[in-house]
Amino acid sequence: MRATPLSPIDVAFVGRDGYSIEFLLRYSRPLDENCLATALEDALGVFWPLGGRLAPDERAGLCILESDARADFVIVPPRPAPDARSPGELGPFHADIVSLPGEPLLRVRYGRVGGGSALCVHASHCLVDGHSYF
Repeated sequence: MRATPLSPIDVAFVGRDGYSIEFLLRYSRPLDENCLATALEDALGVFWPLGGRLAPDERAGLCILESDARADFVIVPPRPAPDARSPGELGPFHADIVSLPGEPLLRVRYGRVGGGSALCVHASHCLVDGHSYF
């Protein structure tokens, strides 16, 4: 299995209080859920750290270890178009990232909303905007 150590800067973005990078994309039409799941697995094959898990490392303290686990991809039940100004309506798309050993560093939520769809991606800050992969 592949592993990559976290830099000292990345370590500042892990832990129970380490925050994630989150974004929500809205589409005017529904996306094909099977194609989306396949594309996610393909992307994780190319950039494996997003599908990895944190693990102890003797030199760096922590590393990102390649994982055989499937991506944390959940399809949210269809719902009326949410009002983005009301955070409670976006609740089903929220997925906390807890950057601790063994926990997923990426969570993806997809659902049909109104006549379209929404894709919400949550990734550990140590991967997306940290020093190692900046």
